[in-house]
Amino acid sequence: MTSTLSTQPTEEARRNSVIRRELRDGVAVYVKQSRTQDWEADADQVRRRCGHEADVIRRIADSGRFSGRLGRMDLIAAQPEEATLVTREVSGVPLQKLLLTSYRRNLSHESVRALFLAGRWLDAFQQLPVDEEDRAEVGDQSPHDLVEYCAIRLRKIASLGYKGINADDQRRLLSALRKCVDRSTAHDREPVLCHGDFGAFNVLWDSRVLTGIDFTQTHTAERLLDVTYFLHRLEMLPIYFPWKRWPIAAWERAFLRGYGRSEAPDSLMYQALMIRHWVCRLQTYVRRPRQGWKDRLHTPWVIHHIRRRLLQAVDAATVREDGVNGTQGSDR
Repeated sequence: MTSTLSTQPTEEARRNSVIRRELRDGVAVYVKQSRTQDWEADADQVRRRCGHEADVIRRIADSGRFSGRLGRMDLIAAQPEEATLVTREVSGVPLQKLLLTSYRRNLSHESVRALFLAGRWLDAFQQLPVDEEDRAEVGDQSPHDLVEYCAIRLRKIASLGYKGINADDQRRLLSALRKCVDRSTAHDREPVLCHGDFGAFNVLWDSRVLTGIDFTQTHTAERLLDVTYFLHRLEMLPIYFPWKRWPIAAWERAFLRGYGRSEAPDSLMYQALMIRHWVCRLQTYVRRPRQGWKDRLHTPWVIHHIRRRLLQAVDAATVREDGVNGTQGSDR
């Protein structure tokens, strides 16, 4: 017996998939149906990603690393030809919901513990074995080479008519990226399994167990890619909501302790990847439609502060690259 309980799209799923909560023989499951027409990819690529996501979920379950307070998804069925996955319901709500509550609660033991476990969960995930499908590029516009990846996005930003990043800024940015990547340690350059969209919105928390979800974009990349992306999304909150107070530094310390790399912000690769995220965020907002007076006021505000943070990141990377010759350690 099957009955549909609700439809609950996540942040990414609003564009790329529909997620239905159903009851199958008394068991609550989630049915994820990818929308092949919404991806910047053809239908065959979407189906392939669906099969790959199912394989990643199986590897997580088979690894034995995800137990106790590190949760996992259980795959019930996979139908790649229909771009559909069925997984057992995971308890909890997105960690983002907890972080968007009051400032006092954000500094509570619960929020710090959840962020610490998010770092631990990511560390366990990146230790999973890698296969050939993981190494496939996500798309033509997302090459593995970090400098090429950012160059593509800078050209796109310019083609959209944005003039806030001039030719000198672009040359300085790409030069800083190349030097940081080339002088990073072999450990930080080594490709590992990366979630690809590891933000607080793709982590479920039930006050005890933390579970990562949504492996559509999983691929191999630099080990700090997911780390910097998670922290970058936290650093966007004061830009989105400048009238609120956010304990960003406390959150970052908790997450990095859980991951085992408290010193990560001092690494050259960390600096380079943060530039990557700010470039991507700038592209997202430059091309975003401005509907209504709120968007017409808020979007330029966001773009202004993203540009400022991007250029600050380039300056920081340049200083770091000049003063540090790739001396990164590890808390492990």
